[in-house]
Amino acid sequence: MSAGKDEAQATWEASLEAGKAVMRCEKLTTGQLDLYEKAAYEWAIQNPGSILTVSIKVRAEDFWEEIMMVGKHGEYVVFYTENTSGGAIWISRDNETRVLVYRD
Repeated sequence: MSAGKDEAQATWEASLEAGKAVMRCEKLTTGQLDLYEKAAYEWAIQNPGSILTVSIKVRAEDFWEEIMMVGKHGEYVVFYTENTSGGAIWISRDNETRVLVYRD
């Protein structure tokens, strides 16, 4: 990715527009951050330039694991999650709500 494009997507509005283009929709999915995501958000704000990797394991009928990578990017914090059903990228700028901008 070129530096110019990366810098342009460091703004909140540009990332929302890019998410709409990738997701092929006019309105993006939103949700509330969980407590562990709020803690990761605070970490990312305090450690710009670093990436926090978290492994979340849940024992249920079927074992489930998710990897979450969190880091500050421009005006917002990025949450990249990956599990057996694929990956997703959520962004937040207020440590309360998140917006889905990519899902594979």
